[in-house]
Amino acid sequence: SSQSVDFTVNITDFDGTVDSVAIAWTDDTTLTPSQFPKYSMNLASGSTDEFEYTIPNKPNGTQVRYYIYAKDDDGNESYHPTKPLNQVQPNADFYFVRNGGAKVFDVQYTVNPSGASPLEGKIVTVKGIVTASTKLYDLGYLYIQDQGGSEWSGVWCVGIGLSNFFRDEEITVTGTVEEYFGLTRINASAATKTGNRAVITPTVIDPTDSAAYANFGWEKWEGVLARYEHPQAGQKLWISQENLGFGDYAVGASASASRSKSGMILAGRQSTTAYSSL
Repeated sequence: SSQSVDFTVNITDFDGTVDSVAIAWTDDTTLTPSQFPKYSMNLASGSTDEFEYTIPNKPNGTQVRYYIYAKDDDGNESYHPTKPLNQVQPNADFYFVRNGGAKVFDVQYTVNPSGASPLEGKIVTVKGIVTASTKLYDLGYLYIQDQGGSEWSGVWCVGIGLSNFFRDEEITVTGTVEEYFGLTRINASAATKTGNRAVITPTVIDPTDSAAYANFGWEKWEGVLARYEHPQAGQKLWISQENLGFGDYAVGASASASRSKSGMILAGRQSTTAYSSL
């Protein structure tokens, strides 16, 4: 929160000149990208194609969204992130201000429809509570979650040095953020215990919420310790689809609930692209 953020971009026009360059940014989460205030980017001293701008420091926890816009002498426009020609609204990148370093949330949170992490390919260090371990009596895979976190707060970890951790232990993981068959994970190069412990309370998910499922609304639960519950308190869930193939089945509010009104469970299956407890 004590640091400003410096942007430096190289912008050229191969058949003319660059007329104007601007950065549009906001910390107002209610605005759409087309509503972001725009600010001119100035040429760096002694440069012909290097433009600069500084976003001032913001309070801890602030999300800042931004995109960069340029126009040439022929009126052609260019954006970063790229804006498809048939898309009215610009796309935006973002960052979070964190005094205590990155959170798991910052690795998982995305506005990309593919679900890809904005930190893909970056080396990060995050701290989290172990919600599943590599032990034979557990999932066999390591997951960690932000303490007190819910949506976007859990992540799968692979790599070296992950076999000595138990559930409820707080650990620090350093590694590269990867996308693996649609799953965000951290490929760890180092992991250590902090000595702290905490219990993560499962996030309750309604398996009958077909609208959220169809609209990619469940992406935020990837890697999160979760619990399916009937939308009406006290009622039990039913196995609605006994065999979806490859060890998958589904649960819903009734035994006859359709697949679109049921939440899938993956059990007893391990392959190069699917991971569950045996």
